[in-house]
Amino acid sequence: MNEYAWWRWLCGWVRFETDGDAAGRLLALAARDGIALWDTRRTAAAFSACCRANAYHRLRPIARRCGRRLRVRERHGAAFVLRRYHARIGLPAGLALYLLLLVWLSSRIWSLDMRGLQYADEAALRALLTEHGVAVGAAKRGVDSEAIRLDALTRLKDVSWLAVNLDGCVAQIELKEMNPHETPSEPTEPSDLVAARDGVVVAVEITGGVAAVQEGDAVAAGSLLASGAVTTEDGVVLHRSSGRVLAETTREITVEIPLKEELLLPCAKPSEALTLHVFGLSVPLYDDCPPTEGCRTETHRSTLTANGIPLPLGLRIDRYTPLSPQTVVRTFTEAARLAETALAENEAALLAEATIHSRTVTTEQDTAAVRLRAEYVCTENIAVEIPLQSG
Repeated sequence: MNEYAWWRWLCGWVRFETDGDAAGRLLALAARDGIALWDTRRTAAAFSACCRANAYHRLRPIARRCGRRLRVRERHGAAFVLRRYHARIGLPAGLALYLLLLVWLSSRIWSLDMRGLQYADEAALRALLTEHGVAVGAAKRGVDSEAIRLDALTRLKDVSWLAVNLDGCVAQIELKEMNPHETPSEPTEPSDLVAARDGVVVAVEITGGVAAVQEGDAVAAGSLLASGAVTTEDGVVLHRSSGRVLAETTREITVEIPLKEELLLPCAKPSEALTLHVFGLSVPLYDDCPPTEGCRTETHRSTLTANGIPLPLGLRIDRYTPLSPQTVVRTFTEAARLAETALAENEAALLAEATIHSRTVTTEQDTAAVRLRAEYVCTENIAVEIPLQSG
């Protein structure tokens, strides 16, 4: 469809028909009055042509002067299409609302994409971004990336660099953090290494400072293992001590599980509260707020995503389980099983970096509880860095 056909469709056009013997005079009078006709067709009994819808009313008096009547056979164009729905106000209103929403939604922030966040406080970071107008549902206009960066470096101690970039409706937050567990590559503070617990030294691997023990030495907790005070020809030079001192140690872990215990346990059917989140707004989907006092609260969040990008539409489900104090009575077998589980958890947490050579477990039972006492012979690093001891 060429541009003239598009224009005709927008303005609307009709095909009319009249008697064939008046075609010549009708064409001449229409041309004289500036009425454009096209796609003329003539048969022995009739003549038909097309004209714009607003020109048809000017053509009818001309036909009467020729002693003929015009009959509309076809109607085409936007005007006739819209006329079908003139009584249905909802359609144009819905279209207008859709266009307004499209314009408004394209000007808002749909989601935040955090990159590089590991140690920093996410809640504090989101609060800072919200203060600067970077939040789900906020307008994209007026986001000052430089002001956000300077404020973040001032207020967030764990952040060393931050940038805010808008990619469509997604605010990309890129940051670099200072690892709180990372040791500086070139430390300057002098220090010593001391023993964390008693043991017999089996290996000395000192990379900084001067070793104060050797293989086979028995050391007590707090004993000096390596000194940062190094004596040279020019006097005493202070260094940072570093390295490992492996020792054979004896460790003990005791767990106790009572046979009778008061616990807070569920006493009624849980209740749920649903909340719809749309562009940062929270819409409760419940009538009465469930009770929270004396309940265990579990929260589950579900957010719609598109190509891995979270959308500003989600549902939060809060489940409240009423609890009441109840007396739990365990058999010896049940208590022993719980004690073994607790011992394994403590062992994994306390001896994760140790090599266990032997493990002896003793079970004790009385009328009140079951106790497991485990003794370990391990090899582990007992060196702990502390500031250099003066004197």
